[in-house]
Amino acid sequence: MNRSDRTTVRLLNDGPMKWPLWFGNAIADDRSRQPISGDLELGLLEWTRFHHEHYDDEWDSIGNILRYNEAGRALARRVSAELGSDHRVLLQLQRTATEPQRWIEVGV
Repeated sequence: MNRSDRTTVRLLNDGPMKWPLWFGNAIADDRSRQPISGDLELGLLEWTRFHHEHYDDEWDSIGNILRYNEAGRALARRVSAELGSDHRVLLQLQRTATEPQRWIEVGV
């Protein structure tokens, strides 16, 4: 498959979002239609819970920003592994003291 033909999947938490995985096609954020395992779904929900618990217009500690970003990288690798090469997985990392908020592509 050509790189440009892949479906883009974005992994992020923003505002009151309850589900962090967005497909760049008709599936969008419809969790019931997303082809991921129950175990990965639980991991994504926990990551979102962590975000809501520790972020309210700003993070409650630098350590939690780093934990959030690292957990996001691990989840993005799992999403990529489960979905395969037909999908391009982008992860939104949170801003730290040395890095801006940015998107990175994650693959296995």
